[in-house]
Amino acid sequence: MATTPTTDNDSNINLWITQQEKCHLALSIPATEFQHFSLRPLAWLRYLAGALYGREGDLSVSINGHTVDYDQLTLCDRDYYFTSPETAYLLDPKIMDERQSYSTHNTAGRGGFKEEIIARDSICIVTGISAEFSQACHIVPHMKGDNYLNFLSDNRLKTLEKPLEGINDSRNGLLLYNGLHLIIGKSRAAFLPLPNWAMKMSDIPDCDPRPSSTLSKVFPNGLPESPTNRLIFQYFPHDYPALQHYFPHNSDVRISSHEDWPPPQMFEIAYAAAALKAWGQGDFVSVAEDSTRHYFETHVHDDKNNDDAEPNPDDDVEDDDPNDTDYEDIVDDEGNVDHYEDKVDDYKGSDDSEGRGRQVRNSEESQKETHSRTSVSRTSNQPVENF
Repeated sequence: MATTPTTDNDSNINLWITQQEKCHLALSIPATEFQHFSLRPLAWLRYLAGALYGREGDLSVSINGHTVDYDQLTLCDRDYYFTSPETAYLLDPKIMDERQSYSTHNTAGRGGFKEEIIARDSICIVTGISAEFSQACHIVPHMKGDNYLNFLSDNRLKTLEKPLEGINDSRNGLLLYNGLHLIIGKSRAAFLPLPNWAMKMSDIPDCDPRPSSTLSKVFPNGLPESPTNRLIFQYFPHDYPALQHYFPHNSDVRISSHEDWPPPQMFEIAYAAAALKAWGQGDFVSVAEDSTRHYFETHVHDDKNNDDAEPNPDDDVEDDDPNDTDYEDIVDDEGNVDHYEDKVDDYKGSDDSEGRGRQVRNSEESQKETHSRTSVSRTSNQPVENF
């Protein structure tokens, strides 16, 4: 993999983004992280910069300097500057926040969203676990509403050949195992599409770290020998402990050929949000918040102002059944796993789907009984957390 700066292996690499003729420190990434994310570190850093900026551009080692060699394997400098001739559509730092779901007049119901995602993906795209134990998840949170996504489509996503049709467009959804739902929703992990405008297919080694028994569930016919594209599952930072044993960093993900598969730009948004959460710097975050506040506040709050007086729990049952174990009982904010290993082992240890279902359900019922004694149960007047 890529080598780190020769000057100090404990140093950070700083990414500066130029916007309106001013440079803002966007990310400060430990130099040792680069070798875990790409064989060509500067190509990866360029992709991150463009994902934050919202348009393609180039890196240099000085303001208005010469473009770097993206094929070099050694990071020789600590500061890199990203510039683009195109108008910025900065990432909304709050795009993945406020994942509470309410019914609104401006946001269509979810009828059909779950069914469309299951019909397209059939199994969890990371684990191969059946839809019975998986969730139909939104990439941009359902709570953001139709207005928000439509505005995003008209601006940052205006390069799409077919604009997204509201927050429940199936191109804004993925089928994910329950335990992965919260981690990705909290921007602790994301998907890297390859190739992209800055990176090659070969930038991530094609030696999947998972055992063959797991790979066979995700890819029943084996990994494609000459794929035209790839989707890579990565943690931020790379050694994030939650579920690393079961779903390793740099795992290939199952991709659908369906026309309603999420476009690369959707994965790019979530990827940038994860990088910003892990390594973001206050200067850029403040500038991005100021730049995006007009649509974050106007378009999201327009939906909120039309909310019903009470949240509608039925609006959220497709993504998080309130009778199921809460996601927080599986993985907490610090990435600690509670009873997760038992669930995965139960699934992997039985070929009988009915028996496997009983094992998991019994485990969940036991957890629910314990949970009910230590926390307040959800009621019909409470919003259900949603990814």
